This record gives sequence, C-alpha cells and structure tokens, in this order.
Amino acid sequence: MSLLSLRSACHKPAQFISFPENARFKKIYEQWKQFRAEGVLWFCVVENTLDNFMARQSAANKL
Repeated sequence: MSLLSLRSACHKPAQFISFPENARFKKIYEQWKQFRAEGVLWFCVVENTLDNFMARQSAANKL
C-alpha cells in the first residue's frame, strides 16, 4: 500500500466523525473547518515555493 493510498484510507472516515448532539462542538468545528481550509491554501503557496526552490538547488547540484 502506498503512502498516498494509506493517507486517503485514513482521511475519508475521519471526515465523517461528527457530534450532531453537541452544539458547542459543532459551532467550534464549523469555524475551525473554515480556518483549516484557508490554512491549507496558504501552505500550498508557501510550501510549493520552497519545494520548487529546493528542486532547482538539487538540479544545480547545490545541495
């Protein structure tokens, strides 16, 4: 099993964990979910830039 398939297999059931009877949790979770989505977008920009830089350094034998 590849790492990607393992992560996907674990991620899917985790997304269905909810506590509909707990209104306080639901309120916090909904706000956190939005924060997480924005954070993922930000880290795609930041980390991708670093990954590209490191790949160029590696290709130029500078690592």
